[in-house]
Amino acid sequence: MNKIRLDGVSAPERSSSVDISENTPILRSTKKKYRSKTCIVLLVVVVLIAAISVLFVYTRNGSDGEKPDPEHELPPSFMPMGSYSNVGVVSNGGPCAQIGVDVMAKGGNAVDAAIATMLCDGVLCPEYMGIGGGFLMSIYDGKTKKVTTINARESAPAAATAEMFVKYPEKSILGGLAIAVPGELKGYSTIFKSYGSGKVSWKSLFEPTIELCENGIQISDRLEINMKNHEELIKNDPFLRRAFFDEKTGHVKKSGEHYTLPKLAETLKIVSVEGAEAIYNGSLTKQLVEDIKKVNGIITEKDLANYEVEVKESMPVHLKSGHTIHLGPPPSSGVILAYILRILDGILPAPNPGLDAHRFVEAFKFGFGERTHLGDHNFVNVTNIYDKITNDSYIDSIRNKISDTFTSLDPKYYGADYDSSENHGTANIVVTDSNGNTVVGTSTLNIYDNQSHGCSVITRSA
Repeated sequence: MNKIRLDGVSAPERSSSVDISENTPILRSTKKKYRSKTCIVLLVVVVLIAAISVLFVYTRNGSDGEKPDPEHELPPSFMPMGSYSNVGVVSNGGPCAQIGVDVMAKGGNAVDAAIATMLCDGVLCPEYMGIGGGFLMSIYDGKTKKVTTINARESAPAAATAEMFVKYPEKSILGGLAIAVPGELKGYSTIFKSYGSGKVSWKSLFEPTIELCENGIQISDRLEINMKNHEELIKNDPFLRRAFFDEKTGHVKKSGEHYTLPKLAETLKIVSVEGAEAIYNGSLTKQLVEDIKKVNGIITEKDLANYEVEVKESMPVHLKSGHTIHLGPPPSSGVILAYILRILDGILPAPNPGLDAHRFVEAFKFGFGERTHLGDHNFVNVTNIYDKITNDSYIDSIRNKISDTFTSLDPKYYGADYDSSENHGTANIVVTDSNGNTVVGTSTLNIYDNQSHGCSVITRSA
């Protein structure tokens, strides 16, 4: 089920191109002097960034709208490169990385900074993520060296059934029935209370994003493209039209122009004072549920009150290199990433770049074939995937199926139960503080394509 934006904006956006200006570094050392520390490598961060970067290379469109020829090397990234010794933030929206850095400069840790960064990303990337969605997160404690996984994904309402979308599958994507119980804010609250520094206030983490919503947010090149793809949706929704439509031109606004989100600012102010309970069991709950009912949604006040964030210690998976991957249970795809890396462990690098790419793609195909067997571990028995990941003989058997002279278009060859279409709709952040604490988060609305922003439903009151 999808997310609903609680603020009036359609569901969020991921940046397939990064929106960082020259004056807003992705990674930056704070002005405050911190004691230097030995570099701590958290493989899950490196692997996640690497995987995302590689997928970006394979899926990014060229300037002429055509996919680049994989036989030709892409030009260097326009993003500034650098080496940083104190703190680092990777975000999706222009000013959001700086907001995270500023939180740490005031004494906050990586968890505090991650919350502020993700709140900002939700308004800079309004069709990929936001407070009406949910997230998955890994938190590395630089002192204990332990990794904790957080599942704050959306959940189905109590009234949902396994058969409710069989007859009309499109209703699982669009409309009120597709709305799931949001986990984003409850997740922020949980990690702030359990893993925050205690040196910065909950309210202070919201203030930069509230200011952006009130004073104006600059439209990026990426957002302009996405708005053009959804011009009819924006034109026909009163809230989206006020924010993103230019009445003079009769089209969506362009890159460099600004939009404001005053209703979202009001909601964030309430949550910053009352806490996440304002949504789940507080002043905003009743009207939110009424708004959802008006579009045939089935979420109740009890659903919101009963929502729980899942916190678990990670499962370690060891590679031949000596590195360790830390992962959480499905619906996180960390198990699939570990599965893929275990297959590739020992067969990369190949004799030439072409074989590197071939083996990489084949391993991903086997990984995504395995993915078709998985589901939420609270409802589906997923123990088999853990047995496979840790079984050297099984991994060898899959690795031996990769031929340097053969590939298949049949999903069943790769162990898949069915074929799956490409989908989009996530945003990723990474934050590291001066004590070596590191946060990796992926926030989502579930679906983003040319037909929908999440479930394409917007609340009017919250």
